[in-house]
Amino acid sequence: QKVIESDVVLLDLDNVANSLQQWTPQFAQPSGRLERKHWWENETMKMMMMIFMATFVLLFVIAVVWTTSSASSNEPTTPVSPAPP
Repeated sequence: QKVIESDVVLLDLDNVANSLQQWTPQFAQPSGRLERKHWWENETMKMMMMIFMATFVLLFVIAVVWTTSSASSNEPTTPVSPAPP
């Protein structure tokens, strides 16, 4: 009796597994599209962050060069006089 009951349960479980396997292709295509969409969003975010960091570094370098060159050009130059005899 228990063998027959467990056989029925296994048969039901097998039917459920088969029906789920038939539904699998319907979810595969949308999940692939969703994965590509998120991949592009991540790549776009990476590119934007790289552009931001490059801009920040470039502005920092320009600021350092600007202050260095303006500081050296603003220094008063004293004429060099010949040594006394």
